[in-house]
Amino acid sequence: MSLTRFSPALAALLLVACDEDVASEPSTEACDDEPAGDDGSGTPTAVTLGVYELVDGCYVDQGIDLTFAFGVACDSWSRTTKKPDDFSDESHLHYNAADDMAYDQVTFMWTEYGPEHSQQDIDELCASGAGGTSKEASWTGYVEEPPGSGAWLRIKEVTY
Repeated sequence: MSLTRFSPALAALLLVACDEDVASEPSTEACDDEPAGDDGSGTPTAVTLGVYELVDGCYVDQGIDLTFAFGVACDSWSRTTKKPDDFSDESHLHYNAADDMAYDQVTFMWTEYGPEHSQQDIDELCASGAGGTSKEASWTGYVEEPPGSGAWLRIKEVTY
């Protein structure tokens, strides 16, 4: 899978070029600081990704963190969708799961399953190992996920 990325140099240039007056809810700053990176070693217990929106050339933290329990088979989560779909015209839950996680001190990789409309359905889909999508996020750049969504991911924290 090809993911859209920015090089660290381009990301730094975008962050430096940001106008501090472009802050929008829910972030309190237009451009966040570069993350500290990872100086830990061993196997992490959790990886936290931040969700960002690109506003006037700045990645604005949306205050939404996705925390993956590293090494937990079929680690699942739910989110409320506001868009109608084939399941419902109303707001409802979508369930996703992550499996086959790996981390190399810079990049977090996982296989994602879903969305499904029930916890049982996502558990069964993930356990089957069928239809998963390879995904990744790093400390050094932002990746739009899913492509075209306007939601950008980057590692915020790794816990050991």
